[in-house]
Amino acid sequence: MLPSFKASLHTGRDTITEIGISKKEFVYHSDSINTTSRISAIAHSPEKNFLISKALCDKLNKESYIRFEDLGEHSLRGKDEEIHFYGI
Repeated sequence: MLPSFKASLHTGRDTITEIGISKKEFVYHSDSINTTSRISAIAHSPEKNFLISKALCDKLNKESYIRFEDLGEHSLRGKDEEIHFYGI
């Protein structure tokens, strides 16, 4: 059996909040987490296993062995602007 997975990555600022007294938990809030989740929903199609946003792709070293496939801009649920992303 060969394992498989789906993933998405994005970049941005996040807010971390610690809640609880006897049992402490960390809660993460941000638009970047929401956007990553929306990109991940698109990654569920069979031919797209790993997606990253253009914002993150622009920050990566393009001289690596990783091949980026430009997938263009797409509308994401709950977003006013289209998001440009790449397949890896």
